[in-house]
Amino acid sequence: MLIALLCKSREKEVNNTTDRVIKCAKCGAAFTCKPQGNCWCNHYQLSTAQLQELKDNYADCLCEGCLILL
Repeated sequence: MLIALLCKSREKEVNNTTDRVIKCAKCGAAFTCKPQGNCWCNHYQLSTAQLQELKDNYADCLCEGCLILL
């Protein structure tokens, strides 16, 4: 399943076409989220268990470094 399905930007602002700079919910690193574009997270596939871990433990997206460690 694609990580982008959990993107909080898409949940909160479905029609948002503006990139946003956010802080990783785990480590606090800043990164760019592209909710309607070619976001880097679109290239990651996670298991159902990994997706559930994200939903259960984080209020927003993780940076690429933290996502890789899941």
